[in-house]
Amino acid sequence: MLILNSAQVEYGQVFRQRDDREELLSGLVYHKKLFVKIRSYHKHQEQEAINEVKRQFSAKKGQLMFLLVKDEIGCTIWCEDKDVQLLEKEADKKALISSIDLKQLVRDLLCVGGIEIKDRRYKLKTYPQCFIGSEAVEWLSKKLDISAEEAVQIGQRLIDEKWIHHVSNKHQFENDYLFYRFEKDKLLENIDEQKEKASLIDLEKLVAEMRNVGGIKIQDRRYKLKTYPRCFVGSEAVEWLSKKLNICVEEAVQIGQRLIDEKWIHHVTNERQFENDYLFYRFYWDEK
Repeated sequence: MLILNSAQVEYGQVFRQRDDREELLSGLVYHKKLFVKIRSYHKHQEQEAINEVKRQFSAKKGQLMFLLVKDEIGCTIWCEDKDVQLLEKEADKKALISSIDLKQLVRDLLCVGGIEIKDRRYKLKTYPQCFIGSEAVEWLSKKLDISAEEAVQIGQRLIDEKWIHHVSNKHQFENDYLFYRFEKDKLLENIDEQKEKASLIDLEKLVAEMRNVGGIKIQDRRYKLKTYPRCFVGSEAVEWLSKKLNICVEEAVQIGQRLIDEKWIHHVTNERQFENDYLFYRFYWDEK
């Protein structure tokens, strides 16, 4: 017998097949086992409930698991039942997890507001460009309105289908302080798609919006005692493009590079390509 609180279990509905009909029951899931409701007790009857659980556990000769789940009102006895199944809507939720478009999900993970990807250090070793499993679980739970357990299942799908991997390939996907990294081949594929999408943008219209009211901030800027007139910051332009076009950071960088390639903008000293960094760029129209 285990005594738990209601936050430790997942409630739902289960059914048992009875000849030609289905018997619908109140149920819960605990450690992947299904339980059916036996009886509820008020707070002042807790000892009576405990005695009843012990009696039933003894009658079943310890072959089934019993739970006593406490909440604000009282407590309820639940018995493991191997003959019941989750109601169809619960099964549908699992089917939904398996049907999620991982390519789009990865794009969202990499976009502004996605998970934090950076170099991380553990036991004197640096792991470049990775993210933390538990942070990804939190992000997935909020983004998709799912439980942590379901988020872990999606994370494992990302591993199984070769989108991500543990940095040393020693762990499956876990809700823990573990480092994971996107697979290079998948990222390269994603970059190719970003380039194609960037090539379809009407740059003349985009530049007009960038230079108009509500566009990017163009002003004189100073760096190492030198003033650069009428310029903007690369990282600020990336943020503006991402929000304006509802695209991810990598796509915004691709568009910025296209602006350079097609001679709409340039780095103020012509030493850099377009980057998501504190670098100064200028429209050719603003040259004096």
